[in-house]
Amino acid sequence: MSAVADVLEARAHAIAQQVEDTYRIEIPEYRLRMDDFEEDSYGVTLAGVLGAVAVLRGTTAPLEERVALSRAFGRRRARQDFPLSAVVHGFQIGMRIFIEHVAVEAPRHGALSGAVVLQAVGELMNVVTLGVAAVSEGYEAARRDLAADRWRALDAFFSDLVLGVVSDADSARAGAMGLRSAPAYVAFATPAGAGEIDEHVEAMADGCLSGRVGATLVVIAPVDSPDDAEARARLLFPDETRLVASGGARSGLSSVRAGYEDALQTLELARRLGLSGRVQRRDVLVPGLLASTPTYALELASLLDPLVAADGKSEARLVPTLRAYLASGLSPYKTAAALFVHRNTLRARLRRIEQLLGAPIIDIHLALQLALLARDLDLPVVPREIP
Repeated sequence: MSAVADVLEARAHAIAQQVEDTYRIEIPEYRLRMDDFEEDSYGVTLAGVLGAVAVLRGTTAPLEERVALSRAFGRRRARQDFPLSAVVHGFQIGMRIFIEHVAVEAPRHGALSGAVVLQAVGELMNVVTLGVAAVSEGYEAARRDLAADRWRALDAFFSDLVLGVVSDADSARAGAMGLRSAPAYVAFATPAGAGEIDEHVEAMADGCLSGRVGATLVVIAPVDSPDDAEARARLLFPDETRLVASGGARSGLSSVRAGYEDALQTLELARRLGLSGRVQRRDVLVPGLLASTPTYALELASLLDPLVAADGKSEARLVPTLRAYLASGLSPYKTAAALFVHRNTLRARLRRIEQLLGAPIIDIHLALQLALLARDLDLPVVPREIP
């Protein structure tokens, strides 16, 4: 085999070039990236050919050295964002072409038996199998390190966002973490759910930044126009029942914090109100006003105290009846249908409600709608100052 090894070593550059050309044909990832690291790729391929020649001669490097080199190669390809499947495919191509050259050259050396050639090929396969395993190990370790580095950077970014120190000067930093440059950005906030849901968000968040702020998952997404925000939300959160709050599209990184705070406030109000699906700030404007003035909100909520007390003593269901009546636009027919009760039963309940409130519902219906909203917000009691 030494004579075969001499011939193949003399052809090493030609074999390496053949392997590189085959990469371009058979592996799309190589074809797309080759211009970026062609010299590096050729050097690795040539080293692989010479390593295969050394196997034929029985002069391979020590196992520890080969494993270390393979791991380093795997780490390098991971940092280049090169798919591991393509790296393994490259190994297979290199081995296939080298064995083809062995098969062509071996018959020219008559003293070589088929058993000797098969043994040499088997040794080559063992070396490659070990190399692929070491490359995969290095690759996965590098990917874990890269992911950990990215999460640390994301945590720092979102911490700065909370502190309000993110500005347009951080564009390069955000871009390095994967945020695509765009005319505007929209912030989404949603309760951090099961891992599989967040994995979907991560998979679909190309060009976005996503991270957790406490128990909330926050996504900063680039949009080319305000109209794109809804489309981006549907892509990131296809489950229409999942509560997702939007802070609205804002131009520039310096305004992202305002959108982020809007998204968190909208999410909190939506959770208090028991809402689901995609919610924007405009959907909770009135509850937001009530929440910002808790003293008045509690006074509004107290309008319902007589009804709450009556419901607590019996099965009067006055508060649910009032809610349905207001939601129906004060239509007795629609309300009775919604509550599955006879219209006479409904009329009796409405009379009882008006007696307890001391006024016709139609005269104070706006105050009652606000009172129901205030009650849904479940605001803490505000202590009154004693004059």
